[in-house]
Amino acid sequence: MAEGILSASMGEEAAATTTIQQHNLFSAVVLGGTFDRLHAGHHLLLKAAAELARERVVVGISTGPMLVNKELAHLIQPFDVRRAAVEKYIKSVKPGLEVQIEPIVDAYGPSITDEALEAIVVSQETMKGGEAVNKKRAERGLSQLQVKVVDLVVEEGCSEKVSSTLLRQRDAQQQQQQHQKMQETQDHNNASVVNKSYDLQPINGIETLLLHGAANGHVEALVPTS
Repeated sequence: MAEGILSASMGEEAAATTTIQQHNLFSAVVLGGTFDRLHAGHHLLLKAAAELARERVVVGISTGPMLVNKELAHLIQPFDVRRAAVEKYIKSVKPGLEVQIEPIVDAYGPSITDEALEAIVVSQETMKGGEAVNKKRAERGLSQLQVKVVDLVVEEGCSEKVSSTLLRQRDAQQQQQQHQKMQETQDHNNASVVNKSYDLQPINGIETLLLHGAANGHVEALVPTS
């Protein structure tokens, strides 16, 4: 149910999609993903699941080995942050729903162990993942899930689908720009500091520490000779 299966590209758009218009059709609905930097695409999936469910929504959130090979994996939000965002959004859609959120470390999670599930929500590009889940359920003697497909989201003014990867790339670029700006500021400040040299000159039994600046030379300290 997670992106290990559900994010596998279908190679082409699905020929048929399901528009989520009916409500409360299933007692329990499942979906999965990384849900990093919750965005409009996530909202569609989560809203569809909430609207379809009468009692419970089960959400598997990728953790551990499921994140290792993701682009800019080090920028993925902590599990607790993602969990809180998912739960908050589902509750905003349907406050009375039970929201069951589980960390998942494989491609299926609770989708192939929960006997009470009745439907799974996927995107167009992960529809084959729903089929894989049903195959695993059949092997375990569990009922088949209704597969509900949600259309992809293309960000306004952008030719590519909005995704967590795209948002991480933007954050990484912004961090790099901020770092470069800070470095340039530091370099400028360093260049503005007057280069100073020190020397010791004995005068009348007193060792004088002279500090020579660019503008003038003046005594900064007098160090008595021993």
